[in-house]
Amino acid sequence: MRIISRTRSNQLVEFIDEGELRRVWLPADLEARIEDARRGIDVGPILDDIEALGLAIDPEKLLQGLRKRGIWTIEDVRRPGGGKKVRSALQEGLGWAATRLINLYLDRR
Repeated sequence: MRIISRTRSNQLVEFIDEGELRRVWLPADLEARIEDARRGIDVGPILDDIEALGLAIDPEKLLQGLRKRGIWTIEDVRRPGGGKKVRSALQEGLGWAATRLINLYLDRR
């Protein structure tokens, strides 16, 4: 469990939940424990969001690839090289999916 950032009112926590890397928002006054983190507010899309795109790619592998490359929010996508990281997470031949995927991040700020 790792605290990414903290303000007076909340904290951003990264942790592994049953093999899945997650980032969630928690109230600042909570101790960063797995039990609490599991009830936190997810940052960025979740697996169900990726599956709903109906891409011809394994959604779990795609989500893992995005997270490994540091793509969690639209700000991550907009950073220099962010779009390239998104495209590299997609398999060859699925370039059309990049726009749909970026729109998903826009919807999940």
